[in-house]
Amino acid sequence: MVNARSWLLIFLPPLMVLIIHGVLFTVIGAYGSCHAQSIPTHFVGGAAISFSLIVLHKALRRSGLIPEMTTMLSVFFIFTTISTVAVWWEFAEGALDAVLGSHRQVSLEDTMLDMLFGSGGGLIVLLFFKLINRRIDLRI
Repeated sequence: MVNARSWLLIFLPPLMVLIIHGVLFTVIGAYGSCHAQSIPTHFVGGAAISFSLIVLHKALRRSGLIPEMTTMLSVFFIFTTISTVAVWWEFAEGALDAVLGSHRQVSLEDTMLDMLFGSGGGLIVLLFFKLINRRIDLRI
């Protein structure tokens, strides 16, 4: 069973990024003043998702809900999930643009960079846990 602390660690980082994103880009209108500010947001969002997936993976493995995996399989699973989240985030931004008439996706290049920085932020956190913090008991 996954404990309450794990659930908090799983959902809090992405929720904080979403709230900050909403305040900066919707309330303050940071997209209108400088669209390049979305790049750090996607990077931090990818990092938050990566952290959450690492905690989720660890909690599910400890509770016996997923089997033991090799290091490479764990890294592959988490990274592909981070990248999938980045793609679906861009789909959501495109849908909001279509429905609300906003302009979060200014070009294909911008969308590709957003996905790259989202996946890159996630990869850096994943590598940090793999190379630096071996105490997470993830076989990563």
